[in-house]
Amino acid sequence: MIPSLWLGIVLSVGLNGNPAVRRFPDLVVTTPASAAAARPSAMLPGVEILPGLRDTDHFEIAKVPPPSVKASYSTVHMTQPYVAITFDDGPHATNTPRLLDILAERNIKATFFVVGKNVREYPAILRRIIAEGHEVGNHTWSHMALSTLTPDKVRQELSKTHDAVLQAAGYQMRLMRPPYGATNLRVKQICFQEFHYPSIIWTVDPLDWKQPGSSVVAQHIVAGTRSGAIILVHDIHAATIDAMPDTLDTLLAKGYHFVTVSQLLNLGDKYPVTSTVPMAIPVPEPEPTMPIPAAAAGNGAGTSLDSTIPSGAVRPVTGLPGDSN
Repeated sequence: MIPSLWLGIVLSVGLNGNPAVRRFPDLVVTTPASAAAARPSAMLPGVEILPGLRDTDHFEIAKVPPPSVKASYSTVHMTQPYVAITFDDGPHATNTPRLLDILAERNIKATFFVVGKNVREYPAILRRIIAEGHEVGNHTWSHMALSTLTPDKVRQELSKTHDAVLQAAGYQMRLMRPPYGATNLRVKQICFQEFHYPSIIWTVDPLDWKQPGSSVVAQHIVAGTRSGAIILVHDIHAATIDAMPDTLDTLLAKGYHFVTVSQLLNLGDKYPVTSTVPMAIPVPEPEPTMPIPAAAAGNGAGTSLDSTIPSGAVRPVTGLPGDSN
């Protein structure tokens, strides 16, 4: 009697306990491929990658930012080999589903920073992202450089995307990433104090938006990754998706564990770097910025703290006290 009751409860909750699955019947959740014969790593000669490598951390680490969350991060300083891979600018009609298949085969959970216009266009893909256990963050409605906009326009870009995701999937976002990394003190204050979003920049940028080819993207990611890294790539470029199998398999073979950004923030509190435990691979902090196309700059001159920088220039990221960079 009791086992039957328990089974009924489980079935009523739905797949993965995710309310989005119950609400939206179009969801199709990919089942990870069954383990077959080991295959060689394309980037590590002599190393075999076993299909179905699993990381149970996804089920044990908090999936929302910790109470100690700071206003912004470009890395998480920690001693253990955890990293977060993030995908910007989607959902994309064909690339994102293909990427989700690749992630599911390896049981890797990622963080997707979505553009509101694309959410409106492809709500079913967003629902699949969420149903398969990935995290979703706000990447604005129209991918404008927030540091060039008026405060009201910044709020509009964030709130429209928040509402689109909530309507499409019933999902509450808890992170944001400013397009191009273009932020300043005013933008961070709006994001953190009004929307409760920490601004997530990045540690590793393979410049895949320049489309240098899948092998170059993979090499840059592998070379730049270290414990606590936040990896930036874009799921709107087919070559980036082509690079993912070798990239992910190589990082798995090197002993890295993939978690979402919110989980990485929680792990940073659990495994902090101390004066007696150096980071595994000390490297200089990158300048997390991108060139801003003129079309992505707003008309907020005089309102942003870096409005004296001409449109199209690289804008430095300035932070609030206590930012983690």
